[in-house]
Amino acid sequence: MKLMYSTLNGLIVALLGGLVLSCHQKPEPQTQTAAPKADSTNCFAKEVTAQTTEVHASTPIQKISLTGKVNYNPDRVVKFVPLLDGVVSKVNFALGDYVKQGQVLLELRSSELTNLSSELKTAQATLRTAERNLSSVKDMYEDKLATEKELVQAESEVDVAKQSIIKAQETLNLYGGSLEKGVLVVRAASNGYIVEKNIVVGQQVEAGTEALFTISDLKQVWVTANIYAGQLDQVKEGMPVEITTTAYPNTVFHGKISRFANVFDPNERVLKAQIFLDNPGLLLKPEMFVIIRVQKTGKETTLAVPTKAVVFDDDRYFVVQYEDECHLKLVHLTPLFQNADSTYFQGGIQVGEKILVKNQLLVYNQLKQIKAAN
Repeated sequence: MKLMYSTLNGLIVALLGGLVLSCHQKPEPQTQTAAPKADSTNCFAKEVTAQTTEVHASTPIQKISLTGKVNYNPDRVVKFVPLLDGVVSKVNFALGDYVKQGQVLLELRSSELTNLSSELKTAQATLRTAERNLSSVKDMYEDKLATEKELVQAESEVDVAKQSIIKAQETLNLYGGSLEKGVLVVRAASNGYIVEKNIVVGQQVEAGTEALFTISDLKQVWVTANIYAGQLDQVKEGMPVEITTTAYPNTVFHGKISRFANVFDPNERVLKAQIFLDNPGLLLKPEMFVIIRVQKTGKETTLAVPTKAVVFDDDRYFVVQYEDECHLKLVHLTPLFQNADSTYFQGGIQVGEKILVKNQLLVYNQLKQIKAAN
């Protein structure tokens, strides 16, 4: 029993000693990762902030986008309109072909040509007879075997025959061709491209109908712009324009609005404006669709930055101002207006100060996070 009590007392003493030690031992501090303090001097890699540009003062240029298409210049074309009825027997061209002056384009058969051919042959035969008779009368007149009256009459017969031939030829020229093998042979009146073709072999044509074909050299073209009623107060005659096409996305054609139509187009409900353009290299083709940007220049000078440098977020506009890799900040802008190239504004940043024009969205997001952390 004494041994049991002694053992129990020893356990109690040991437990009490352990409790005393634990009360005097300090707890070890826990290791924590502190969030980095962010401020406006956080640095960025140089390659991220390498491209900048300076804020500059500029007269605002507002660009108004219009649609349109290319047409040939109607003042520099040759059209063939048939002046007689007939049937097309041969066509030697296709739409878009280049033709040379004098080249045979088509042949046309017509009953009127048969009559004209008969008249021409009769007049030519009459002329040959009249010339032989005149030669004979002259010889007789010289031998005093014919009177002066007979000589004058013979000369008159030659003149009448010649006039008949001239009349037949002028009629043929009026038809627009030359008579060969009993058909009207139509030749190109000038060098150029076939920009309209309204004819096929075997087609019946009537005098005075639409042109069978149209030739244009395409050295100068018209661009027709579509202007809606709401744009009339912004687009004026003489304004410079930039014209682009999907065919040549990196090429800009420059011109100006030459004139307006006097009435709205009843089908498209737009007012048509004409832009005359020289066409070097013949890049612009009839019926090609284009985008036309009218340049409207403002009156007051404002500040301007490239539109590609502007960040739009939370219904506001920002740029990233740059001093060096360690000093960048966000600047809020209130644009007056912007186009694809420039954004125009007043205040917020000064002329000559630098802004990022590359990676600005990346830097913007990091600066925004730093600001939120603070």
